[in-house]
Amino acid sequence: MTIPAFEELGGLQCMSAVQSGPDRLTVRIDAAKPAIRQAAARMMAGQLYATFGETPIKLLRYTVMNQGEPGRLVFDATYRVRRLDS
Repeated sequence: MTIPAFEELGGLQCMSAVQSGPDRLTVRIDAAKPAIRQAAARMMAGQLYATFGETPIKLLRYTVMNQGEPGRLVFDATYRVRRLDS
């Protein structure tokens, strides 16, 4: 899984989808605390684009699942597949 808006954050160690289903993903990010704060701020700013496997998606709504562990952010997100017109 990749989220371009997060890739430029310094201190990003790992980002992965830990659970997936139709129209819903649970994402885990391990990073330095400043990067976690920046990622959360970008989520609050609005929808994000991502790639899950080879599929381009748009993350729509987020629910934070875990903020208590320093350096880790786990969130649930609804998504929809993006159409990329050639």
